[in-house]
Amino acid sequence: MALDDAKRGLALLQTRSGEFGFNARRIGIMGFSAGGHLAARLASGTRNATTPDFMILIYPAYLEKEGKLLDEVVPPDVPVFAYVASDDEYSPSARAFAAYCKDKGIRCQYFLAENGGHGFGIKQPLPDGVKDWPEKLRAFLEDI
Repeated sequence: MALDDAKRGLALLQTRSGEFGFNARRIGIMGFSAGGHLAARLASGTRNATTPDFMILIYPAYLEKEGKLLDEVVPPDVPVFAYVASDDEYSPSARAFAAYCKDKGIRCQYFLAENGGHGFGIKQPLPDGVKDWPEKLRAFLEDI
């Protein structure tokens, strides 16, 4: 149900962007942890006019098995921002995703922080090891 809701939400934003006052060609998807899995599945499953224009994955989880990217989360050719801490038990997911992007020539800014664990989110103050992620994301968004 979550994936179906996300697909409908993305389609709604894309078809009614003018009514909502934003550019239909600048609609991305963002997810944290299991939400990163959902974001990746949404992007992978919408390889047509409704594909998001970019992806943001913050400490995504459940994207790989034994180091291999899952078929259900294979990314389309859109810019990707992926950020994870090396001491996060789910860091192999982001690593596999970024490696796939690199192998396929998909633009991916991948950041592996030294520490910060899983679930640091946006709470203030951010742990020292991951406090740079909002600024790195801002730079990514300005660049695309």
